[in-house]
Amino acid sequence: GVDTESKDATLFWATTGEELGDAKRGIKDEKYYFEMKLNLPEIDREVHYYQVWLVRRLPYDFFSVGEMVTNDDGEFVLEWEAEDDEDYFDYTQIVITVNLYDGSSDPGDHLVEGEFGE
Repeated sequence: GVDTESKDATLFWATTGEELGDAKRGIKDEKYYFEMKLNLPEIDREVHYYQVWLVRRLPYDFFSVGEMVTNDDGEFVLEWEAEDDEDYFDYTQIVITVNLYDGSSDPGDHLVEGEFGE
């Protein structure tokens, strides 16, 4: 079974399994939040962006929590807070894709993956 209560996830390159960073989630000010920090390769930010997805296995569903930005240390980060009172703890899988600004907003190739509770 999947641990839907887990607050931490380790993120790995989908191709090599190399560990890259981590993600955290929980409830802050009565709202679900999700945050992550990674050292990802620099990309041409005029053309591409790293997009983060949360995935639920059953019933299958996914949604984007947004585009990663860089902090003062050059790490790619994302902080997301739910706008409603849903908790999203059933969304245990994390996927990062690289997308084109002029391309489709659908998930591209999975570059980085992780899962809460593993």
